[in-house]
Amino acid sequence: MHRHRLRSLLTIASGAICFLVLVLALQNIFGLRETFWQAPGEGLIVVVLLVCLFVWRLRDLDPLARADGLRRFALSALFVAVLAAPLAAQLDFLGRSATAVAGQLAAAEQGAGARVLAVVQGFPAAYEDYLKREFRLPHWFVQLNALVKVHLLRVSPNNNIALGTDGFYFEGMGTSRVEGEIVECFDNIADYMGQAPFTEAELLQWKIALEQRRYWLQQRGSEYVFVLAPTKAFVYPEHLPASLQQVRGRSRYEQLSSYLREHADIPFIDLLPPLLAAKDRADSPLLFYKTDFHWNFYGAFVAYRAIIDQLARFFPQYPFPAPELA
Repeated sequence: MHRHRLRSLLTIASGAICFLVLVLALQNIFGLRETFWQAPGEGLIVVVLLVCLFVWRLRDLDPLARADGLRRFALSALFVAVLAAPLAAQLDFLGRSATAVAGQLAAAEQGAGARVLAVVQGFPAAYEDYLKREFRLPHWFVQLNALVKVHLLRVSPNNNIALGTDGFYFEGMGTSRVEGEIVECFDNIADYMGQAPFTEAELLQWKIALEQRRYWLQQRGSEYVFVLAPTKAFVYPEHLPASLQQVRGRSRYEQLSSYLREHADIPFIDLLPPLLAAKDRADSPLLFYKTDFHWNFYGAFVAYRAIIDQLARFFPQYPFPAPELA
C-alpha cells in the first residue's frame, strides 16, 4: 500500500511538472508570454505544493514507514537527478532554440491556425537540423565527463588517447599528413600490437624510395642519413594498459628497422636502442612527458647525442661536436 502511494505521488508530480513546462513553452511559442520563465513564482509554487502533497500522503504512516518512504524517495530523486544532469545543463539552450525554431516556422504563415499547423508539421525536422548545427555541451560538462572516465572508470575519454598506468598517456587514433592536403588516420595502438603490419611490397617501396633519395643527393654532393624515431609506447611499454601487454605482435617500426638494416643501401639510425639504454640507467629522468606523446628535453638530448655519434661513424671525414649536458 505504501509503495503504491509513493508511486502514485511520483506519477502525479512528474505529470504536473511536464504539464507546467508544456504550458509555458506553448505560451512562449505563440507569443502569449514575453519570456520562458516570466513568472518564476509559478515554478516555486508548484514545488511547494508537491512537497506539501508528499508530506500529506505520508502523514498517516508510522515513523518507521515514514522514514523508509523518505529514504526511498531521496534515493529515487538522486538517481533521476543524475540521469537528468546532461539535459538540465542544456535547458536554457533547448528552451531558447525551440522558441527560435518555432518562431521562424510560425512567422512564415498568416493566421493562428496556419501558424499552429506549420509548427506541428515542420518543427521536428527543423529542430533536429538546428541541434545538429548548434548543439554544444557546456565546457564544464565536457571536463566533468573526462574526469569521471579517467579517475573513476579508468578509461580514456576519447579514441585519440590511450590511458596507461602511473599517469602515462599514449597515442591512440592519430592522423598523419601523407602529401599536400592528403591526411590519413592511423591506429597507433593497433600498430604497436602488431595488427597493422607492412606487406613485403610496402617494405620494398620504403627501400626504393629511401635509396633513390640518397642517390639523388649524392649526385649533388650531399650525404643522406635516414633516422627512425620510436613512439612513446616502444620506450615505456610497461606503462601501457594491461590489456595491450598481453597480446603483442611485430609492429611496423620493428619491421621497417629490421628490413632497412638488412636490405637497404643507406646510412640508417635507429633511435630506440639508445633511448632504451638511457631509460635503464638508474639516475635517468623520464625521456617522454607523461601526459604528452613527445619526448621531453632530456629525451631530445639523448636522441641528438645518438645521432651525432652515428654521424661521426658514418662520415669520419667530417668533424662533429661531442655533445654533453651542462
